[in-house]
Amino acid sequence: LAIGLAVLVVVYGLIAVTMTLLWFLWPAMVGEMEENARRIMELVPNLRPVEFVPLAALIGVYEELVFRGFLMTRLRRATGGWTIAVVLSTVVFTALHAFEQTRSALVIVAILSLVFSLVTIWRRSIVPAIIAHALFDLSQLLLLHLQAGDSWT
Repeated sequence: LAIGLAVLVVVYGLIAVTMTLLWFLWPAMVGEMEENARRIMELVPNLRPVEFVPLAALIGVYEELVFRGFLMTRLRRATGGWTIAVVLSTVVFTALHAFEQTRSALVIVAILSLVFSLVTIWRRSIVPAIIAHALFDLSQLLLLHLQAGDSWT
């Protein structure tokens, strides 16, 4: 749990630095991120905060099992190394998110994938990545609903 929380802090730090740099280089990114928030809000039902917990947990478990637990480990066996496996699984993870996310949000998705992959390799366990992923999704869902001014009643 502690490692998952630490990974979440690292992820938010990396996202803040990356998005600040992108904001200077790509001013239209701000509008894209607003569009991305709108798209996500359309996908997620209006739930109470406590109801976001199982949803975020389910997403975190499912995506980590598929991409880090299955795909990345199979790619490592097929390629003989972690580097290509991490890059390829990140490309697939990011590409599959392209169906519902904007280009600028895909930068964040790629960062998440890389960090979750590295922590999985480092700890030799998928659990910290699952925890960090679920906490990230939970925090994003809560922030989006707060930003939208939803009542949660």
